[in-house]
Amino acid sequence: MTWQPAIVMMTGLFAAIASGAEDVESETKKIQGTWVLASTESDGKAVASESLKGREVRLVFEDDRVIARMGEKSVSLGTFKLDPSRTPRWYDRIYSDDSLRRGIYRLEGDSLTICLAGIGKDRPTAFGTKQGDGLSLLVYKREKP
Repeated sequence: MTWQPAIVMMTGLFAAIASGAEDVESETKKIQGTWVLASTESDGKAVASESLKGREVRLVFEDDRVIARMGEKSVSLGTFKLDPSRTPRWYDRIYSDDSLRRGIYRLEGDSLTICLAGIGKDRPTAFGTKQGDGLSLLVYKREKP
């Protein structure tokens, strides 16, 4: 009968959609917690690691929210969305005024690398920056409890 291949195809499509949702959920769980900024680069220039000492910047992921902390100060950076089905994986930050920063991320054990474009700019395609591109490359290490 001709309807059987259609059912098989639809079943495969539903399985792929469910698997994608599970991947997003799994990645979102993995990223939860506090991350300490280890290195940063912008427009092709690395920030000296000495300048990061004594002013630890933390990125905190709580559910779908992302918060920046520096010392006693805390600032909401809005919400985030992950798409691990893309290569490289997509990271989007949505600020409270609905402005969007598109980026990519790599999550490997206790290391999180995020490359972000400026607000409203095109998503980066690789992990790195060069002069005048407006990209920021941030490397975080998971904070140990």
